[in-house]
Formats: sequence, structure tokens, C-alpha cells
Amino acid sequence: MEKEKVYIIHPYLIAISPAIFIYAHNFEQVHYSLVFQAVILILCSTYVLTLTWQYIIGNNFKSGIITSTVLFVFVNYGQLVDYILSLSFSSPVFVRHRYLVLTLSLILILLVYLVIKTNNSLINLTKFLNIVMLISVMISFVHIVSKLVFEYKHRSQENIKRTATTSTDQDRKGVFPDIYYIILDGYAGYNTLKELWHYDNSDFLNYLWSKGFYVATDSRSNYGVTHLSLSSSLNMEYLDSLENKIGSEIINNKGRAYKLIENNEVMSFLKHQGYKIINFSTNWPGTMINKNADINIDCGKIPPYIRLLLQSSLIRAYTDKISFFSRKHRERILCTLSKLPETKSMIDGPRFVFAHIISPHPPWVFDKNGRQPEKGDLHFLNNDWGDEQAYLDQLIFINSKIEDVIEGILVEADVLPIIIIQSDHGPSLGKDYVKHSDKIRSVAEMNILNAYFLPDDGKKLLYNFISPVNTFRLIFNYYFHTNLNLLDDKSYWHIELGKKGLLPSDH
Repeated sequence: MEKEKVYIIHPYLIAISPAIFIYAHNFEQVHYSLVFQAVILILCSTYVLTLTWQYIIGNNFKSGIITSTVLFVFVNYGQLVDYILSLSFSSPVFVRHRYLVLTLSLILILLVYLVIKTNNSLINLTKFLNIVMLISVMISFVHIVSKLVFEYKHRSQENIKRTATTSTDQDRKGVFPDIYYIILDGYAGYNTLKELWHYDNSDFLNYLWSKGFYVATDSRSNYGVTHLSLSSSLNMEYLDSLENKIGSEIINNKGRAYKLIENNEVMSFLKHQGYKIINFSTNWPGTMINKNADINIDCGKIPPYIRLLLQSSLIRAYTDKISFFSRKHRERILCTLSKLPETKSMIDGPRFVFAHIISPHPPWVFDKNGRQPEKGDLHFLNNDWGDEQAYLDQLIFINSKIEDVIEGILVEADVLPIIIIQSDHGPSLGKDYVKHSDKIRSVAEMNILNAYFLPDDGKKLLYNFISPVNTFRLIFNYYFHTNLNLLDDKSYWHIELGKKGLLPSDH
């Protein structure tokens, strides 16, 4: 007879553990209110499920074990899929949801049957599960608290000691031009496309030249990953210099890099010049939202935190099947591209418009005509660069849409704007290119698209190997009369675990 008072809390802890874990590892970019709402909904659903099993079975401990078993499979299904995909012998095609769900369902039925039929009291197992899950959730809470403490200690360092970015002509008269800074994520430079993809991108470059753009065909990214590249370009500094100024590591701390992207020098300077900031939100943490912007335009309908939560659960078997997140990703990109020319009417100028377009970077959601490719769904979560043709098709479509964006911006402009179209880094060449030397691979992966529309003869100061770190140094000097020194154009490739791989420049 069950006399000992044992609380059955493990089903609730299992249910909320992914929500707490995801928040702990994306703390800087998720508002706590969203987590709170998710946790409350999950706890209520778990309570209803537990009561249902209690009504069916009539035994609290058995119903608790069954509820936990079902919930464990449900909330961790996506993690299991990711693990299978990570195996060396696996591929996206290897995972068929119908077979995996069927297998897990049979296992669950067997486990439920065994729990119902057992004559054991299950008190000790309940205690064990309570302790294990409590420890698991507490680890995530400790992670969250440590980040809160870290943020509190470094709050005073949030604003960088600025690089004397002040205008020497504070009383300058006239109308400032709107500035559009468009990042095409993972867009390969002309040389990379020509030499390794055997694709001639001249049609697009000729279009840019015909509209008055300067295209720096020998330009290289300063860093080979997005969070480091944007931290550098938007603050007009190399990361070692930024680290010295804020007294905190950046290279191995994505959270600090995200903060630098949000609280960046470029937007700060322009706000002081009277600019209004318009930011297009993405589903990537670093550019998800900018609290310093006057307007955040969010073309997505599902918050990234909720998307991650859904994708870690059994719901993934359904969303993958109907191309749910691929369609949402497509819609966000198309919406952003269509709204870019419309920003002029959103707020009185001058305006600085920042748009991070996560394309032609995978997932593959466009063919060259803009249709949804069938294989795009398989690659959505794997960040797989391996399909050369899929990459080229997506790039070709993005070319056509960028041409539309440029036409729209120029038609709407009363004063010719500044337009920068730039990739944060080149494409990853993947396993197929291990035959190339590191130097060849690094040059290929760092060669980027870097195009400038600078009115009033501003392009006369540009040069063919200008890198993103100097983009706004040059623009601010010419249009706002600052005295910023141009930095040496350097590239750092494969920076990880504190190891800096400097790509020597022959410019």
C-alpha cells in the first residue's frame, strides 16, 4: 500500500526542460515573457495529460511514469533526428519520419504496457526521476543565472568607447542621403564563382555597373562567419581592437558579438546625425531584433524561440513533411525584399535601412525561377552547402530580386541614396573541396560581393580590394567629414576555439 508521501514532479520537469534549455543557450536574444508564456502552456498541457492517464489507469505513480515516457519522446524527437543526421553514415534522406515515428510508437506502446502490468510500487523510480530531472533543469537555470550576472557586470561596457566618429562639420547644410545596407548572407565573390563553381556572374555585375555601382571584385570578408563579420563591419573595427575597448572576449562569445551587432557604432553615429534606423528582423539571433532601431520590420510570423521549441519536438515530423519552416523562411526573404523600397514612406528621413538577407546561404528554398525546390526541405536544418547547383540556382534568383530592389529604391528616391550590397562571407566549400589547399579554400570562402552606389562622385575613393571593416569609415569621411583612418584590409579565416587563422593578403 502506498503510504509514503512522494510528489510526482518529473513529468512537469521533463516537459519544460527543452524550453528552459533553449532559453539558457539563446538568452541574449529571447525575451523572458515569451519563455514564461511557453512554460505556462506546457505545464497546463502536462497537467491535463497526467490527469487523463490517472483517470485511465487509476494509479498516480504509473500514470506519472507513462506521462513522462510519452513526454520525453515527444519533446526530444527533434533532438533524436538531429543526432541521427549528425552520424557520419547518415544524410537528410536517411531520416524518414514515418518510420521513425512508427518505431518510437511501438516502443512507447511496449513501455506503457509494461508499466501498467508491473506489480512494483514505482516509488523509488519516481524519486529517481524527480532527482534526475530536477538536476537537469537546475543546470539550465544555473546557466541562465550566470549569464545574468555576466550581463550585470559588463553592462557599463555595453557602449563601446567610440573611435572618435564625430563630424568635423557639425553645421553642415543640405539633405543627407538615405543609406541602405543590404547583407546577402554567404554570397560568393566573382572570382570564387568563376574559378570553383564555373559560373560567370557577369550579367549581374554588368547590371550593377550600368546603374552606377562600384563593384570591388577582389574584396574579401574580414571574418568567415556572420556574427564576427557583422560585429566588425558595423563597428568599423577588427575584433581584437573591439575586445580591448570593451574588456571582454568576442571571438568565442556569440552573445557579446550579438550585442555588438545591436549596439553598433554605425547606427549610433547616424542617429546623432539625425537618421532614423529601420531594421529588418531575421530568424537569426544576431539580427533578430534591434532595440536601438526606430522601426523593426518583422516579416516572420513565428518567433525563432518558438520555432526552435517546435523543431525539437515531435511536431517536427509534421512541419518537415509540409515544408512548414521552409515556406516561412521563403516568405520572410520575399517579404523583406519587397518591403525594402517601401521604407521611404515608413518614417521621415533621413533613413538608415539595415537588411540581413539569409540567402543565398542555405536552406535551399528558391530555384533560379523562385520556385520551392523539392530538396530544399531536406536541407533546412542541416546548413548543408554541399549542393552546388542548388546554391547557384538560389543565387541567380536572389540576383533578380536585388535588381528589383535597386530599381524600386532609385525610383522612390527624391535624393540619390547610398546603397551598399555586401556579403558577410563567402560560401563554405564543404567536404568536396578537401583536395584544395587551405590557402585556396580560404581565399575562395572569403571572396565576397561588395558593391557600392555612392552619389556625388563618392565612388572615386573606392578601391578594388576594400573590405567591410572600411566600408563606413570611407563613407563617413566623404559624406560626413569625419577623420577616420582606413585600416589595413585583412581577412581572418576559420577562427574557433581561440585560434586565429590569418589569411595573408597579397594586395
